[in-house]
Amino acid sequence: PKVDYLVAIERPTRGLSVALTNALWNAPFDNDHRCAISRIEKMLKSAECNVAYKRPPIRESIDAWKTIQCANLHANYGDQQQQSPDQFGTTAAEWIAQGAQTSALEYIAAQKRIYGLRALLREFFTSFDVLIVSAAGCVPFKYGAVPSNLLVDDISVGWQDYASMCNIAAVSGFPTANLPVGLSKEGLPICVLAIAARQDSSARGKIVAPS
Repeated sequence: PKVDYLVAIERPTRGLSVALTNALWNAPFDNDHRCAISRIEKMLKSAECNVAYKRPPIRESIDAWKTIQCANLHANYGDQQQQSPDQFGTTAAEWIAQGAQTSALEYIAAQKRIYGLRALLREFFTSFDVLIVSAAGCVPFKYGAVPSNLLVDDISVGWQDYASMCNIAAVSGFPTANLPVGLSKEGLPICVLAIAARQDSSARGKIVAPS
């Protein structure tokens, strides 16, 4: 469609209903992202938005995404990993191995849960116009390292789950933008995800990205 998306910047933000959260479930996140979400809260309130800390209950969807991802990794790279294991990191090898054990029924069940996620988000966006969450739980880190500054509420969470928010946004089918919101003390980028109601909802035309 021939739409001038920049026009949305000029639309008033008063009354926009925004849900904020550091993570979409008990995924790890660092203090840089927690502070960024806090700054965004103040900014949105100053723009007369209605702000609430709220997140949709989508924990099962993380597992569904991982089931699908592991199976796809095995289908695409399983033979290559067997032939050249030194070209794959530990996490990739583990996920490929898990994918090798995934049955067709498990794969289909995971897809059904993703469809359920979309229905759940449709319900969530009857109360909110946009959901803002940390894009990744931490600033970039050296390959092969484990981020030491993650604040993990659930000790069963693996550090690799720091990117779970992006994974869910990618399969949700909802309009999503990755917004840069500053730098850490070390000069590393901090980003958030803005996930909006779909165009066929009552929020159509109301979404604006705060500057």
